[in-house]
Amino acid sequence: MAVHDVHWRGEQGLWGAHREERRPIPLRRYLGDAANEEVYCELLYQGQYLSPDPIGLAGGIRPQAYVHNPLTRVDPLGLAESACEQRQRILDNIEASRRARESSNLPNPYNKDLEFDSKKFDYLFGRVNSSPHSTARSGQLVDSMKKVGTDDSLQGRKILTDHFSESLKGSSNVTGVFRGHGGILQEIRESLLIGPSGKATMLETTYEIMLSGVRRFLTTIPKS
Repeated sequence: MAVHDVHWRGEQGLWGAHREERRPIPLRRYLGDAANEEVYCELLYQGQYLSPDPIGLAGGIRPQAYVHNPLTRVDPLGLAESACEQRQRILDNIEASRRARESSNLPNPYNKDLEFDSKKFDYLFGRVNSSPHSTARSGQLVDSMKKVGTDDSLQGRKILTDHFSESLKGSSNVTGVFRGHGGILQEIRESLLIGPSGKATMLETTYEIMLSGVRRFLTTIPKS
């Protein structure tokens, strides 16, 4: 039997009872969980926490479990239980992420201007040495800038800011929307920078999504 073959498969009902696969299976599961075979989304299909013994070879009481008290505990992500009072905070975060995704998908969003701190040019042109990681990344960026023929001049800076502004138009280049450190809503966009030399480099740029819709440049990583 190959490593990737299905060794065992079973379906469970809403309250954990096994059902034959030919019978209808409800998509709703235990509190906070749902069955979705198209998009997994880290939700548990069986509506229970993972078990080291899923088919009961060890015998005894089944090691899988639901949240202990559904009146006081919730499991909105299908990963770990939490107190009910945290439910609204989690739902607020989900709603904020939804609004950010919708903002990214609008053909003419109300505001997608670029906010760019001029101090970021030090980072782009190899003058940052605050930590080993930042030094290495800054050096990687300046090498990419040299490759495409962009230097730290008025013209070079304009090429970069124009490029980042242009990359904010549309949404086809958005590869991720998430909450970073401190709950800051951010998005990642990919863009191809073609410099005066005629050479190009792919950039993966992270922006903070402001309440007004303005994108504040945070960092960029050359991918090629």
